[in-house]
Parts: sequence; C-alpha cells; structure tokens
Amino acid sequence: MLPVRPIRAALLAFIAALALAEVGAGLVAGQAWRIESQHGTLSFDERWELHQLLERLRVMEDVVVAGVVATTLLWMALAVHNAIRGARGSVPAAMVAVVAGAATPIVFLALRAVDDGEQSTTRWLLLAGSALVLYAPFWATGRVSESIGGPRTPFLRWWMGMAASFVVHQLFTTALDLSDPQPADDFGRTAMMFLINAVVVAVMALMAAEATREMERATLERALTYRVLHDDANMRVRTSPPAAAQVPEPARLLPPPQV
Repeated sequence: MLPVRPIRAALLAFIAALALAEVGAGLVAGQAWRIESQHGTLSFDERWELHQLLERLRVMEDVVVAGVVATTLLWMALAVHNAIRGARGSVPAAMVAVVAGAATPIVFLALRAVDDGEQSTTRWLLLAGSALVLYAPFWATGRVSESIGGPRTPFLRWWMGMAASFVVHQLFTTALDLSDPQPADDFGRTAMMFLINAVVVAVMALMAAEATREMERATLERALTYRVLHDDANMRVRTSPPAAAQVPEPARLLPPPQV
C-alpha cells in the first residue's frame, strides 16, 4: 500500500496554518477597530499600514488554501488506492471518487469565476452551488470508506466544517478593504468574524483528523484480515495430505476357450 501518513500530516499542518492566518487577519481588523474607537477615524498612514498587513496575510492564506486543497485531494486519491488494492474495497465507489476528485476543483473554480461579488439572489445560489460541489469528493470517499468497514459520517462533518468556513469567508471577511474606506465598514464585526472563522477551521482540522484516521485504520484492519485469510489458505494447501493414488484393479483372467 502507498504511504499516506506524511500526506495526512501535511494536510493537518496546512489547516492549522489556515486557522492561524485567520487569527492574524482578525487581529489586524481588531486593531483598526481599536484605533477608530479611540480616535474616531483612521489616518492615511495607519490605514495603509494595516492594509499592507492584511494583504500579506491574504496572500499567505491563498497559498495555504491551495495547500489544503492539494493535500486533501492527494490524500483521498492515495487512501482510495489503498482501500481498493489492499483492502478489496468497492471498485465502482472508487471510480466515482476519482472522477469527483478530478472534476470538483474545475467546477468550483468555474462557479467562483462567474461570481460578481454583489449581494443578490444569484450570488447566494452560486455560494450554495459551490458548497455542494465541494461535497462530491467527501461523499465519494466516504462511500469507499464504508465499503471496507469504515465510517462515512466523519467525512460529512469534515465537509460541513469546510463549507461553513467558505461561507463565512465569502460573506463576512473577504469584502474588507482597508485601503478603500466604505460607510458600511464595521471593523469590530469583521474582526469577530475572522476569529469565528479561525475557530471553525480549527474544528474542521479535528474533523479531518478523525476522518483520515478512521479510514486508514479500516484499510489496515481489512488488509490484515485478507492477508491472514490468504496465509491460512496457503498453509492448509501445503499441509493437507496428498490424495491416495487410485490403483487400478488387476484384470480378471478369462478362462481358456473351450475346444
């Protein structure tokens, strides 16, 4: 079986880094709220400095999100491979998981490309559609896990954490632009939403750890069971006595012909 634990460790590390990035962005928004509360407004230098900090954190966040997506899909591919080759999982479910893992990023990016950022019914539908698209690989991998005796529910919880983080980010934090002040800016609320999203991401890390651990455990147990059964069958064949050779009965002597 292919090694999956290093990929699992990298996945959890990326999710933890994403939570820290959200905390950092929340602290920047909180600092803007504190200065505005004390002085009534932000000076140009203060606003620009905080804007630069927030943009650096957003660049880091984009890199970390790419790492989360890449390691998640890679782990799913390796886990499905091990479930099929080592644990004799469901081949149709594995094929669905592979197709979902390959198609989900493409469809998700296509939906995000047509989102204009305006608060409208269309945007709500696009957000809901994007969240449902994200569910496809988790649902398919959960089916493979179930086929080898593992649970499906942790994958559902993992997706729910990811979908909640995505919705909070899109609706409450991504619109903040400290270089372009708007009357609707509420730094206190935005800082709180950044911190809430950090908590959501941390919970998602726990759900991801549970789902990956349970599927790996089920794969190893199922593979060990098949190996034991295979070795037992080979031992029975080697130790069974050979079948007794069939000795033909001697032919009866016919009496001599009567003259």
